[in-house]
Amino acid sequence: MSTVEPLNHVYPLVPSASITLICESIFRKRGGFTITKKITLKRPELEALDWEGIIDNAIRRKDWFSGFTNCVTYFEHWGYWKLKWYCIKNKINAERKLHSLSVGNIAVVLYLLRAIDQDTYSKMLEVIKERHRLVHPAREGITYRDRKEEETFARLLNDAKDCIRRIKKGIGH
Repeated sequence: MSTVEPLNHVYPLVPSASITLICESIFRKRGGFTITKKITLKRPELEALDWEGIIDNAIRRKDWFSGFTNCVTYFEHWGYWKLKWYCIKNKINAERKLHSLSVGNIAVVLYLLRAIDQDTYSKMLEVIKERHRLVHPAREGITYRDRKEEETFARLLNDAKDCIRRIKKGIGH
């Protein structure tokens, strides 16, 4: 008599305002036979934060440090999920490698996979570079954020919002 081993996995595949969880129950019998059942659940209590509002608020308050650090965090977060979705869709087991990618490497891989275009990639790199200057002011000096023109910072943060929208597009489809 063959035994059945239940394996339960929950993948948060679409981390957006209405996060969809794909609950996958897999039962393996000896001999390689697999029965898979997928259930999609809507979880409104897992609603994502208002990332656009956070960036807009940073622009309004001229809080460039917060604006850039948050944007790069969102690049990393949504870029990770876009890569994870790509791997799941193409049956690539790269979970451990995805966790170790820096935001710059996430941008490169997204571009190489053609998950983002050249314009998005270039804007992401510009925002990442600006964030680096703000977080690590040794080369530019601590007053760098006070010397930079407000219009430049505001433009870059608005470009970042556009990049995030492009990265999020297609996750879960």
